[in-house]
Amino acid sequence: MKHILKRYWLPILSILIAISCAVGYTIIGNRLSPEGILIEPFALIPLTYVFIAISVISFIIITTINRKKKV
Repeated sequence: MKHILKRYWLPILSILIAISCAVGYTIIGNRLSPEGILIEPFALIPLTYVFIAISVISFIIITTINRKKKV
């Protein structure tokens, strides 16, 4: 288990940050101001997608490198 965490720390950390961004967006929610302007933490939406992409790409790269080392 420790070996897996040592190797895949970046994808694991990235997916945890992505989940926390999505949960944060849900918890904070959105509302309308008295002037009728929508107030929401919009920056958390693209951050979630960026961290998911980082996680997937880094997982693929690490897995590919590890398979080449075994061969």
